[in-house]
This record gives sequence, C-alpha cells and structure tokens, in this order.
Amino acid sequence: MRFAIAIPTDADSWRLVRRAEELGFSRAWFYDTQMLSADPFVAMAAAAMKTTKIRLGTGVLVPSNRMALPRGVRWGSAPSSSPICRLTLRP
Repeated sequence: MRFAIAIPTDADSWRLVRRAEELGFSRAWFYDTQMLSADPFVAMAAAAMKTTKIRLGTGVLVPSNRMALPRGVRWGSAPSSSPICRLTLRP
C-alpha cells in the first residue's frame, strides 16, 4: 500500500516532505493557492534537494492563478534540482 501527503506550500514545506519520506510515504502533493501560499514549484524544488525517493507533485494547480510561460519555465527547471526526476504534474 502506498501513502501520500498533501502539503500547504510555504518556505518550510521541505521539512514536512523529508519527514514524510522518513516515515515511508511515497508521494507528497503540493497545492497552489496564489493568495494564500507560496509558489508550489519553488517548494517542490526545495523538497527535491532535501529528499531522495519520495515523488513530488502538484495535487492542485489552478491554471488561472499563474501565467503559463513562467509556470512552464519553473516546471522545466524543477528536475535539475534533483538527481532523479521525481515530479508529477496534475493540473
């Protein structure tokens, strides 16, 4: 059985992801609320640098919250933060 965690995006989200990985969680989902939380791609990049095997993704990504071009650039550069791409995009 696989377990996942949904995480509000903030500057310390990577700490929660690292702990979830230590506890055996297989996925961490970040959600995007432009007015209430930080950019999920920045949080995923930080988590990718601090973890090794947990898969990271956007559980909720509201297309109208972010401009398409910057979002694409962030998504395209995120795998370079981790030696192995573990990112999943769910619009």
